[in-house]
Amino acid sequence: MSLEEIVQAMRDGRSVVVTYDEEGGLVIEPYKGISKAKVGKKELKGVRRRKPKAPAKVIKRAERVVERLIEGKVPFRIIVGRGEVEIRFSLDQYVKLTKEDEAKIVGFSSADEHPISLFRDELTGLRVVFLKPL
Repeated sequence: MSLEEIVQAMRDGRSVVVTYDEEGGLVIEPYKGISKAKVGKKELKGVRRRKPKAPAKVIKRAERVVERLIEGKVPFRIIVGRGEVEIRFSLDQYVKLTKEDEAKIVGFSSADEHPISLFRDELTGLRVVFLKPL
């Protein structure tokens, strides 16, 4: 399991969960998400479903952020959306990298908090916005 697998998953539009085993080894699993209702194939018939794809420049920046998080052994989830990559640390703490050269940081009060401090230099050149959790 490596950084290349995570980057390839982002390029393919797949979301993943990154954790670590007891020895500190990287564990990459597909992100399942949360479903509040059971929906069968009959209900989805006729609905167009597309894989979300983030632009290459957003994936490149997310790759550098993920590299720093792996070095710091921080568990996280990567959720790929249309034009954006979201890196989640918990339900109300995440970083959203958008195609508009913007980084929306939710649930943190400053760039000095852990794990933002690990990759804050990767956010230079972006418009960084701190938002309160919902």
